[in-house]
Amino acid sequence: MVECHELRFPLMAKQFYFIFENYRARKIKSPPPPQKWSAKKVKDKSNNMVVLDKPTYERLFKEVPTYKLISQSVLVDRLRLNGSLARVAIRELEAQGLIKPVLRHHAQVIYTRATGDEKKAKAAESDEE
Repeated sequence: MVECHELRFPLMAKQFYFIFENYRARKIKSPPPPQKWSAKKVKDKSNNMVVLDKPTYERLFKEVPTYKLISQSVLVDRLRLNGSLARVAIRELEAQGLIKPVLRHHAQVIYTRATGDEKKAKAAESDEE
């Protein structure tokens, strides 16, 4: 280490020690305080149905065909169904012609209500032929 009297200019010596002390103070830090382990928020388990009961089955065929947007997640949220049960219910509604597909994707299938317009169009096509 360079001593003060070894440097030519006393002002430079003061600057040198000031820089050196700041460097040393930054290098030797106190250890970080121990991490506080706070309680994590636990998501409540959803108690969704795995098997359809009579009231839910009736609600499914009464209310769901009136929804503007129908998907697996909508049925899970509104009817409290299991995801696999919601997929089966959607397939059944589509087979009966109560809903029609809008978008088919391998992860999410989106349906909408089937209005009478499609039935009228099909009837008009069959009359023309």
